[in-house]
Amino acid sequence: MSSNVDSPLGIWAAIISRLDWPTARDGVYPASDLLYFLSTLKLMREPVFRPSPRPIIIMIAASVQSTEASMMQVTGSVACIPCERCAGGGGMFTQCVTVTGWPGLGHCANCHADGTEDSCHLSYPITSVDGGNETHSNME
Repeated sequence: MSSNVDSPLGIWAAIISRLDWPTARDGVYPASDLLYFLSTLKLMREPVFRPSPRPIIIMIAASVQSTEASMMQVTGSVACIPCERCAGGGGMFTQCVTVTGWPGLGHCANCHADGTEDSCHLSYPITSVDGGNETHSNME
C-alpha cells in the first residue's frame, strides 16, 4: 500500500503504511500474512502515541508484532468502550483500536503490540465510533 507523506492523515500513518524497515518486510513482501492483509485496508487515522522515553520509530519497528499493531492502529476501528488495559493507560497508543476480517484477531492493537492478546478484555460486542467496522467481539 502506498501513501503520500503529505497525506491529511499525517506523517506517522504514511510511514507506517509504507512498511519500509527490516522487521516489516521479508524481501519485497510484508513480513507476515497479517501485515499483508492490513496493507490492503484503507488508512483511517493518524496514530496518537502515549508519551515514552523510546523514539516512536523504535516502538513501531521493534518487531513484526509491533509493526502489525501499528498497522492495526491506522486501519482499524476505534472501540466505543476500550478494553481495560487501554482504559487504564496501557499500550503505546492512546486509542483502543481493533480490526475485523482476520481470523483470531479479537483483540486491540495495544494488546497485540505488547503480546497480551489473550488477556485483552474486548469480550463484549463493540461498535466503532469512527464509521469503520460495525461490530466485533473476541468471543466469536
